[in-house]
Amino acid sequence: MIENNKIFRVEDKIFKQISKNGMNELLKRLKIPLKINQLFPEELNLGKIEKRADIIGLSENNELINIEFQSTKLTKKDIKRFWNYANIIRNIEEKCVETIIISTPNNIKKSYYFKLNKKTKYEMKVYTLKNIQGDPIHKKIKEKIKNKLKLNKQDIIDLILIPFMETKRKASNILEENINLLNKIIADEEDKNFITSMLMLEIEKFIKDPNKKNRLKDVLHMKLKIIQEIYEDGKKEQKEIDSIEIAKRMIKRNYSITEIMEIVQISEEKLQTLL
Repeated sequence: MIENNKIFRVEDKIFKQISKNGMNELLKRLKIPLKINQLFPEELNLGKIEKRADIIGLSENNELINIEFQSTKLTKKDIKRFWNYANIIRNIEEKCVETIIISTPNNIKKSYYFKLNKKTKYEMKVYTLKNIQGDPIHKKIKEKIKNKLKLNKQDIIDLILIPFMETKRKASNILEENINLLNKIIADEEDKNFITSMLMLEIEKFIKDPNKKNRLKDVLHMKLKIIQEIYEDGKKEQKEIDSIEIAKRMIKRNYSITEIMEIVQISEEKLQTLL
């Protein structure tokens, strides 16, 4: 139970960071017909410490939107809690509030209702990432990376979301592939740091084996450190970080051939030419 709670908290962090960096890209991918113009302060205090809304935003139509991220199957208790958030926010801001639930488990219902009285119900719409086919999206992003095209904001948010979508492969396998793609991604330094931090959180979420989890974290830390050094040198700004350059720097740091091959995904034959 403690481990499950930890995973749920990690997932919550992932989606709150996505919201800060690409709220409208997340809404667009889920085909939610909204655009958020302003995010209110995160974790708006709604009275009791344990009662906190995930995201509160102001739409382009000047309407208040409460977005809740749900990592478990929805229950009546959850629906009541979300209504309480909406009601308190409405009283504080003196505006009507629309509640949207973004769910990672597959929910059959597209809407939930909280009954206010015999005639009135409050509707909460549910959008599920498992309803999205992730493989074609992943393929398109990988083609851009292969062709050395810069990823845009939608690509970056999609790359983070794909392990939560419906895919033929396990989320853990997709995550490992994304980690291996990191040094080939062309993006601004800020975006690359965001991708790295999200991948680190997803390791906590999707990788169960402790040894594998630690290994992937080490790989990611090393890639990030070397990539940052290259950016600081001003050599590869907004360009692909060449595997050869990463390998050269690791050789200078006295990494073993096995470690370099694992982290950089380079052949032993090619590596031998650098020694």
